[in-house]
Amino acid sequence: MPSITLIDITRPDADFPSEDAVPVLNLPDRQDRDAWLPRLIRAKHPFTIASLEAISQEEVTRLAETCKRRKLPVVILNAYRLIPAFARLREVTVSGCLGVIDTVQIHVPAAASAVLCADLARWLLPNASPDVLSTVDGHRIDVAVSGPNGQAEASLDMASRDASLVIRIGETSRTITVPSVTSAYSAERDILSNTLPFAHRWPLLMHVDDVASAIAMADAFAANIKK
Repeated sequence: MPSITLIDITRPDADFPSEDAVPVLNLPDRQDRDAWLPRLIRAKHPFTIASLEAISQEEVTRLAETCKRRKLPVVILNAYRLIPAFARLREVTVSGCLGVIDTVQIHVPAAASAVLCADLARWLLPNASPDVLSTVDGHRIDVAVSGPNGQAEASLDMASRDASLVIRIGETSRTITVPSVTSAYSAERDILSNTLPFAHRWPLLMHVDDVASAIAMADAFAANIKK
């Protein structure tokens, strides 16, 4: 299995990464990002953004368009995808035990990112529409998926870190124990460290084109709330 070095770039004068290193950009100043992004894109060097908070939505949209043209793998970390409760829910959906997933519903608390919840919805059901998102009081993200054979529900309380996963098929209900964590950062970095991006698109991670689609979905969701 390949071993790849991750380089955390937190200052504008950092050294340019070698070919076997994946830079993780965490440059809050836009001018610093504007200096680094073109260098990496011109070099066709796969890289990551440390979090959605580290880049503006406008920059994400432009970056997604550029990466699509250049076929350059770029991901944004700290997504909700690999939080254990939601990662296990994804395993359930792809296993086929519920049949073909036809419905997903996500309750979005104020403490959560609507964009990351939208990405989670599209990850579980690629053709999900903005109406699968709904606001809820408190700190709990609730995600439910269903198919012809049954349904599964995953929940995460972002304040207490309590998590749960319940699968219902017919008259049978099963509760699966999941770790109580709120971040998937370490799992994401493991994928980065063990996958050659030139040979295979980083699996499971949230690519910039995924984020661009999630931003559009979250914007439509917000517009529906204002009506």
